[in-house]
Amino acid sequence: RQLLPAAVSLPKRTCCLPRVAANLLNPTKSRGEHLLTMRVALALTGGVAATGVSPIQKVLEMLQDMMAKGKAEMQAEQVEFAKAKQFCDNISAQKKASIADSDEKIEALTAETGKLSSDMNDLNDEIKHLDETADAAEMDLDQAKKLRKQEHAAYIDQHKEYVESLDALERAIAVLKKKNFAMAQGALIQVAEFAPVPQQARATLTAFVSMLGKDGADTDAADSTANDFQAGGIVEMLKGLKDKFRSQLRDLEKEELNSKHSFEMLSADANDKVARAKSQREGKAGLTQKKAGRLAVAKGELQDEEDDKSA
Repeated sequence: RQLLPAAVSLPKRTCCLPRVAANLLNPTKSRGEHLLTMRVALALTGGVAATGVSPIQKVLEMLQDMMAKGKAEMQAEQVEFAKAKQFCDNISAQKKASIADSDEKIEALTAETGKLSSDMNDLNDEIKHLDETADAAEMDLDQAKKLRKQEHAAYIDQHKEYVESLDALERAIAVLKKKNFAMAQGALIQVAEFAPVPQQARATLTAFVSMLGKDGADTDAADSTANDFQAGGIVEMLKGLKDKFRSQLRDLEKEELNSKHSFEMLSADANDKVARAKSQREGKAGLTQKKAGRLAVAKGELQDEEDDKSA
């Protein structure tokens, strides 16, 4: 007790020993503080000699216990540090793997969006071409319809003229054979005015009609003139014209059938082109919509990947 300063009041001896040992082991304490601590330790242990355990042995035991506890705590800290390091290493590896996976996804999505955009441009060009094909086919069909309408109208007029002229020839031949020249005049005039009649035959018919005489003409003179022309082959000429007109009428009818068939073929081909172009256009338009939807999704996924990577 004489080693301690007068101001120090000692507590119970046994309860203060751990604190004294801690101070002795503290490297931050000064030499004077360690000396003072030793004096306190000696003072505290002075009264325990009767127990059979020396003060130094008691301190050593406490120090050994504290050392063991410190080693245990250090080992625990090392274990926790190792766990923390392993956790950090795992996170780092996962992050690196995630970045690599993200780079791979970004590359794949970038390629996909580029391919989708290119495919959509190609499809739009094809759709434009199909629209042009359908429009051209419809325009050709409209023009063919107009031409066919004109050709058919011309055929109707020509066919009517041939039929009427053949009828006039039939009547003219019949009345000439009966020597009914008055009735033959009208039929012969109709035949002479028919466009396909050759110029020479038209002149002959016109001359014959003029010789038949008009109203009030001498019948005997007319009969004599008619007989002269008949002898000259008027009836045979009319028969020749009739055969020629029948042949031309058949040719006209064949031409009409061929024209009709050609129009039907052209019409069917044009309608087929239009239907095929519209069907293909519908399919490509649907495919374009699908690719546009996928492109929007891929762009969103690409943006998400880029945002995650930069986070």
